[in-house]
Amino acid sequence: MSFLNLNLTYQNIHFRHPSSSSSSCSSSTPNPLPPLPQGISRSFIPTPHGNLEILHTTSPQTPKSQQPALFLIHGGMGSASVWLEYLSFLSQQKVPCYAISMRGHGGSWYPSYLRMVYGTTKGDLTGDVVSGIRWAADKEREQEQGRGVIKGQETQVEMVLLGHSSGGGLAQYILSAGLLDMDGLEGVTAKVKVKGLVLMCAVPGFGSIPIYLTWFRLDPLFALRLLLHLGHPNSPLSHPSLVRRIFFSDHLPDSYLSRFMSFMNRYESFLWPLGMAWSFVDAEKVLLRISGWGEQTRTPETQQIQEERVLVIVGERDQIMTQPNMQRLADWYRAAYQRLVEEKKIDGVVMGSGNETVNGIEVDGLGGPKDTVGMGVRYAIVPGAGHHCQNDVGWEVGAKNVLAFYRQLL
Repeated sequence: MSFLNLNLTYQNIHFRHPSSSSSSCSSSTPNPLPPLPQGISRSFIPTPHGNLEILHTTSPQTPKSQQPALFLIHGGMGSASVWLEYLSFLSQQKVPCYAISMRGHGGSWYPSYLRMVYGTTKGDLTGDVVSGIRWAADKEREQEQGRGVIKGQETQVEMVLLGHSSGGGLAQYILSAGLLDMDGLEGVTAKVKVKGLVLMCAVPGFGSIPIYLTWFRLDPLFALRLLLHLGHPNSPLSHPSLVRRIFFSDHLPDSYLSRFMSFMNRYESFLWPLGMAWSFVDAEKVLLRISGWGEQTRTPETQQIQEERVLVIVGERDQIMTQPNMQRLADWYRAAYQRLVEEKKIDGVVMGSGNETVNGIEVDGLGGPKDTVGMGVRYAIVPGAGHHCQNDVGWEVGAKNVLAFYRQLL
C-alpha cells in the first residue's frame, strides 16, 4: 500500500531465515527457484559453510579447439536466475556459460539475518564467486579432456568474466587482487586464464559513492522509509514502484516485474556495497591479469586492429549506473591501457600513435551513435533498458554485444 507516496509496504520485509517459515529444517533450496529453460542445468557446489547454486549450459559443445567459458556474476538482490535470458541465448550460440548464486541469494545457503546483513563482507562474497569459478574451470577441463581438446597434463582453462552491478565490482576486485592466481594451491586442478572482462552497469572500481548519492536523489524518502522498516536493507527495493524506478524501464510488463521480485533475496549484505564505496580496484592490475593483449587481429571488413579485452555495457535508462558514470568507467580503463602500453607492460597501440583511435562501433547493425571501440575497451548502450538491462526490454541488444565481444576474443 502506498502512503503519502512513500511506497510503504512490509510484504517484502523479512527478518527470518527462509526455512524458518516452513516445517522443514532443510535449507538446501531456501527460496522458490524459477524453472529452467531447455539447455540449462542447476548444480550445487559444496563449500565449508553450505552449498552454492550454479546454473550452467548443457548444450553439447563440439568445438575442435578450446574456447573460453563465460562466467556470470549477479549483483545485489540478484541471483543466478537473473541471467536466464542470457543463458538461453548464449546456449543456442554454443557458448559454455556458468552463473553463480552467492550465499543468501537464489538457491544457495542462507546465513541468518544478522550474519548476512552485518557480518557478510565483500571478501566473503568474493570467496563464493571464486569457488564458483574454480568449479566451472574444473568442469570445463573435464569436458575438454573428454573431447580431446586438451591433454591430460594441461591444466589451463580460459574464461571470460561478466559481472552486473555489484557483481561487476567483484569481477574487477578478483582480478585486481589476483585471486585467480592458483599456482601452488592444493586441490586446484585447473588454472584460470581470463581472456576478457564484461562490466554490465557495474559498480566502478574507483568507488560507488556518486552512485548512491544519485540513488538518494531519485528517492527523497529513502531515509524515512528505511527508518520505518527498522533499517532493513531491502527497504529501498521493497515496493514494485521502487524496484521499477531503480532497476527497470517503464516499459517492462508488470507481470515480469512481479515474477522478478518473487525471486529476490529476503535480505542483503550492508558490508558488500560499503566495501566498494571508495576506490577498491587498481585498473592497471585488472588489465594485466587479462591475457591476450598481444593477440591482435584485423577484421576482414574494416582492416582495423581488434584487441579489446574489456566491454562496458550500460542501459540507456539506467538511473543509478548512468551513462556518464559508465562512460567514465570505460575512460578509466582506457587511460590505464594507455599507461601500460606506453610503459611496455602489455602489447598494444595507443592514442597519438597513428594506429589507435576511439571510434564508433556497430554490432550486427545494432550499434548506437554513442557506442565506441578502441584503447582496449568497448562501450555499448542497450536502448530503452534500465539498470537490469539483461532482463529489461531490449535485453537481446546487450546479449548480442556480449556475443560479438566474446567472438572477437577467439
